[in-house]
Order: sequence, then structure tokens, then C-alpha cells
Amino acid sequence: MRGCCWLPPRGKLAEVASLALERGAPPVHSIDLDVRDHRAVQQAIDDLPAAWRDRYPGQQRRLSRGLEKLYMGKIQDWDEMIDTNVKGLLYVTRAVVPGMIVRARGHVINLGSTAR
Repeated sequence: MRGCCWLPPRGKLAEVASLALERGAPPVHSIDLDVRDHRAVQQAIDDLPAAWRDRYPGQQRRLSRGLEKLYMGKIQDWDEMIDTNVKGLLYVTRAVVPGMIVRARGHVINLGSTAR
């Protein structure tokens, strides 16, 4: 299976994808993307090469901030986490699903983790 993968800008995604390919992994189309920007998400999906438009198995890096007790938490940390982990996931899914419906195929696999 081929897949697209996007993460907030970190500068290493293409390097990791290339190394994985050299080691026998299936092709990956990587996109450095700030998933908090819904316009940038839609543009990235609109700009995908045709061969990749129905392949979306991986989504974004998860973000963890403010691991102190809730009553000591910073609102800014909460906003950043929600924008990345919740709204970013929604923006990407909303951008890719309409094309999948038109083509009657495709998969979205959302990966998550727990912060410690």
C-alpha cells in the first residue's frame, strides 16, 4: 500500500520517507504541513498528484503541552493542543473525504498516541 503522510513542519519528513524507501518500504508522499491552517490543508490536498489522491493512511504528529495539573494549565497550551490534535485532524479528514466519495475508494487511518 502506498500512502501520504503529513506532519507539522519539522524539516525531516522527506528525509525519513527517502530512508524508508531505500530500506524497502512502500512509497510515501510526504507533505510538511501545519494542520492548524485549514486553507493550507485544503491546498495541499488539491495539489496532490493524481496517483496519490485516494491514499491517506497517515495523519499528523500529535502535540502535547501543559502536562501540569489542570488547575495550573495554560490556556495557550490547551488551544495549541486542540488546534493541532482535534481541529487539524478534522481539517485533513474534511479535505480528503469528498474526493474519496467521488472516486468510491480510499482510506483514512488516523494514528494517535498518549502523552506522558
